[in-house]
Amino acid sequence: MAGSLFIVCGYVASGKTTVANALSVKADLEIIRTDDLRKKLFPKEFDFGGGAPPKAEEISLWLKNNPEADLQQVLNPLYSLGSAYTDIVSRYSSKMKEQKEKVYDQAFADLDNLLVSGKNVLFDATFSKVDMRNRAYQAAMKNGLKKVYLVQVVCEENIVNSRLAKRRSGEQSTSSNAKEMDVFRRIKKEFDASQIHEDAPDNISIARIVYDTGTHIIQKYGEEDEETERIEGVLSLLSQRYGGN
Repeated sequence: MAGSLFIVCGYVASGKTTVANALSVKADLEIIRTDDLRKKLFPKEFDFGGGAPPKAEEISLWLKNNPEADLQQVLNPLYSLGSAYTDIVSRYSSKMKEQKEKVYDQAFADLDNLLVSGKNVLFDATFSKVDMRNRAYQAAMKNGLKKVYLVQVVCEENIVNSRLAKRRSGEQSTSSNAKEMDVFRRIKKEFDASQIHEDAPDNISIARIVYDTGTHIIQKYGEEDEETERIEGVLSLLSQRYGGN
């Protein structure tokens, strides 16, 4: 018996994880989360402390001594710290890309195993590029699914900025390494360029639900069914809980 696939995607600090957690509990879904997989595969993290930024030489030496460090956790904060850190970012950017590919390879292997077993799966990841979304659609088709439920979580930049500030201060805990607006803007640019509203893979339909966690507006595209109604119900409960109508 074929399972089902729910994709929860969106910008950094959009509220994606909150939405994913609520959906997984309500629908009893197995969760694949790239942030969690990355921490499992690359558990070493640099301690930036709470004071002045560390010197570039200190970070460079630490990276040299910790070859399996989570490069996203180390490099993301450096984008906003100025030109003194440009050389480190440039030197390790290709390896950071390799790490991201390993994380997604593991995530898609897990997805295939779960769908083969007939499980209902929620895949929580940014999915800012169309090739990654197509990879998920292909996994669904390979395992006999006829429909994918895509929940796109969005939010205004000023709200994201406030949420990221809470992450940096430690007021808001998160498994994500994204805590800087530069990271948000890069991912948003990728997302906007990927034209998610034009996703139309062959032989599988997509029910896309767009949820704005700032305005709490829900928009639905594609054929509706019991699952889309259930998703809308969960999102409506979240809206009530966090101040929506």
